[in-house]
Amino acid sequence: MAELCSFCGKKLTLFDIDTLTCGDVSQPACADCAEKYVRVSQIERCRGLLNGEWAREPERVRTFLERAEKRKRELEEWREKASLCPACGAKMELKLKDFSIGADGHGGLSSLFLEQYDVDLYACPNCGKVELYTAGFQKPEEKPAEETTEPVEKPEPAELRSGGFLGLGRRKETRPPWEK
Repeated sequence: MAELCSFCGKKLTLFDIDTLTCGDVSQPACADCAEKYVRVSQIERCRGLLNGEWAREPERVRTFLERAEKRKRELEEWREKASLCPACGAKMELKLKDFSIGADGHGGLSSLFLEQYDVDLYACPNCGKVELYTAGFQKPEEKPAEETTEPVEKPEPAELRSGGFLGLGRRKETRPPWEK
């Protein structure tokens, strides 16, 4: 059976198959769709994929898309709150994006051969305060609370319970209070 493009449904030949990843699932794509979707975000790619009916593992892609959109919304809300001026509360404006500063504090050509750090520079139009943030910073993803299970004690061999090898007995374990 011939493969179909997961985006448009076009029948693919052996030499016409490209592969794009959407939500951790590899999807076969024709050359036109590969060119169209290779440079777009995962969210846009997944949306384009789910518009058709040829997707591999559509539920997995849909779940990925829902999570990615939720993270994007949370990040936008967080950035909106973080973009308020700490001095006066006005909304700060992004003045320089992905600006490289050198180890000596200068930017531009003077830091060409030094260590560099990329930042986004925000300025308050109300009071003039300037803030630097790591370029492209994303709020760390919160991990769901894992189920906790109580540790299961391993049964001790009979020789340790009865005095051990050569009758030397067992040493008493002492642990600090925080490990009990």
